Amino acid sequence: MAVLHEWIGLIGVGVGSLASILGQWMAIGGQRKIKREEEEAKRQQMRDEFQRNTLMKIQVLSAKYVDLTVQYMRTKSRLGGSEVGVERENRLDTCATLNFEVWKTTRNLAILRERVKDHQMREKLEVLSQKVGDYVNVKRDVPRDEIEPAMLDLNAAYQDANSYLGTILRTLL
Repeated sequence: MAVLHEWIGLIGVGVGSLASILGQWMAIGGQRKIKREEEEAKRQQMRDEFQRNTLMKIQVLSAKYVDLTVQYMRTKSRLGGSEVGVERENRLDTCATLNFEVWKTTRNLAILRERVKDHQMREKLEVLSQKVGDYVNVKRDVPRDEIEPAMLDLNAAYQDANSYLGTILRTLL
């Protein structure tokens, strides 16, 4: 009988130890899961912050892009006049500077565009870039009477991209 009590005592200690070990194992597993979820939430927050910063840069840069393009078209359209000498040279220099600025902005916008997660946003920015390219890289000057419709066309593409961009930004806030 004494042997039986010893075995029952040993079994009780073994079961108690096993239950304790099992409880600790489950608690550690739960802590790991919580830690994994916290790490994933932190990574998601960093991704959202990256997208938000990229989109805000695009918002500013795309407005500058359209403004530079309009300035370029206006300046280039004035070259067809009867100006000679220094004034014409100044306009040519201004055109060259604006063309270079548009080119730099195109490149920077393309870099930022590729960082955007949303495919539809990238497409809208591509449309804007194509329209700018159409007006800046034309073989002929945009006639003065066509500048206003060209500006409206650029503005429509800009507004379309910018309103969609705003929608995305609001979801990231």
